[in-house]
Amino acid sequence: MVCSLGPIYETYYGRFIPVKPIKGTEAVDLAYSSVHPLLPHTDFTYLNIGRVLQFLYCVENNASGGESIVVDGYRVARDFRQNHPEYFNTLAETPIHFKQFDLHSQYYLCNINPILKLNQKGEVSEIYFSHKNCKPNLKFDKVESFYEAYKTFFNYLKSPDYQYCSRLKAGDCLVEQNFRILHGRTAYDANYGTRHLEGVFLDWDYCKGRHNFKQFQHLYLEK
Repeated sequence: MVCSLGPIYETYYGRFIPVKPIKGTEAVDLAYSSVHPLLPHTDFTYLNIGRVLQFLYCVENNASGGESIVVDGYRVARDFRQNHPEYFNTLAETPIHFKQFDLHSQYYLCNINPILKLNQKGEVSEIYFSHKNCKPNLKFDKVESFYEAYKTFFNYLKSPDYQYCSRLKAGDCLVEQNFRILHGRTAYDANYGTRHLEGVFLDWDYCKGRHNFKQFQHLYLEK
């Protein structure tokens, strides 16, 4: 299905990314663990991949727990801006280093973006949020104000008022705009049941282009 929309994005994990628990010391990422919840985040903040669409296909899910969580980042940013305009400006104006040191694959990756990226109209167009990859490089006099803004925004993301929870069943596919929708999951016990998802990424322009084609094809076919 994904291939019919456009070419799959090739990551250094591969084209199809298995998301399932890894036992022992190899589980260096919370995504491959199960005992802890995975808080709302966007993926690949440390790569300059732009606006991508993420597909999370459920192969199997009979574990206790492991409900999927999604958060509309645009909605959160709107309310955050209205209630805390100074904090909003801080997160929109502060360049943040997002880093990934992968000893297994031998990569040290870094990308610089504000957490809230604005377009020319001053609207939020992209959200970069990954607690584990966020490595701010701040001047001393900016540290306190940044973390006050960061903590407040993070509390919005963790609030049940903004989270949508659902349990994926085998055959379900969660599709989300990685630049807008933050995702996570609740904790689960991998000793009792299996939770196995497969992740795929696609450039958003291909999906948007397919929609535009269907909308405007009559203008060209009638010529």
